[in-house]
Amino acid sequence: MARYRESNSLIKLKTGGSGSVSSAKGDVYFGKETKKMTVPSGRAGKKEITVTTDTTKTLADAIAMAYTWTDAERKAFVAKARALGYDDTTDLTSPNLWAMAVNGASEWYKNSNGQVKITPEEYLEWYAKSKGVGKAPEPSTSKTITQYGAPQIRDWINDGLTKKFGRTFESLTQEERSILFNAVKEYSEKASVTISKAGKKGTTITTVKPGATTAGVQEVVEEAAMQIPGLAEDADRMVKINFSQWLTQNAPGA
Repeated sequence: MARYRESNSLIKLKTGGSGSVSSAKGDVYFGKETKKMTVPSGRAGKKEITVTTDTTKTLADAIAMAYTWTDAERKAFVAKARALGYDDTTDLTSPNLWAMAVNGASEWYKNSNGQVKITPEEYLEWYAKSKGVGKAPEPSTSKTITQYGAPQIRDWINDGLTKKFGRTFESLTQEERSILFNAVKEYSEKASVTISKAGKKGTTITTVKPGATTAGVQEVVEEAAMQIPGLAEDADRMVKINFSQWLTQNAPGA
C-alpha cells in the first residue's frame, strides 16, 4: 500500500473514557473489554462491579494474527476489504493489507501515548475513505518489517551461545550482550520484509521474505560472538570437550 501523510481529522476519533491516558501499555489497540468482578465490601461483604479495560497486543503478535485466521475469518476480512475498495485483496495477499492496517493503527496509538485509540479495522476504513482506495490508478511501493521482541531475541541468543560456546546470555558483559543483540535484531528485521509495488494494468506485485529462522539466527550469533575474544576461546574449549565426549562414547579405553 502507499506511504501516506495523515490529516488532523483522525484526531477526532474516539479516545475512550475521559481521554486522559497515562501511557500506552501495548503497541496496537483492539478495543475495550468489559468484565464483572466480585470485590470486598463493608464487613465481610462483597459486591459485583464492572471493570472496563483496553485490549492491546504487541505489533508482532498483531501482524501474526493474519497467519492463524480460519478460512471463515480470512474470507470475512477479504470481503470487508473489497467492500471498502481494496479490490486487489485476495486470500493470499490479505496478510499484507492487515499488516498495513496494524502498523497504521499502532503509529497513532503509540505516538499519542495511548490517547488516540483506533483499531486496525477502523484504520483500514479511515484510510480507504481518505485516500480514495479503489479509485487510484496504481499503488506506490510500501514496505512492512516484522519486529521481534527483546525476549525472543534474548532466547535466540541464549540458545546459540549454549550450543556453540557453553555460555548463557546472562553470563555476558553488557557490551557483549549489546553486540549480539544488535546483530540478531538487524538480521531478523532484514529477514522479515514484505514489499508491495505497482505492477502493470493496476496490479500489485508483492515480494515476501519468509522471516528469521533458527538456523539463520544461530549463524548470526556464532559469527558475531567469534569477534569477541573471550567467546572465541570458549568456542575452542567446547570443541575439545565435544571431541573428548565423542572419544569416550565411541572409543572405549581411549
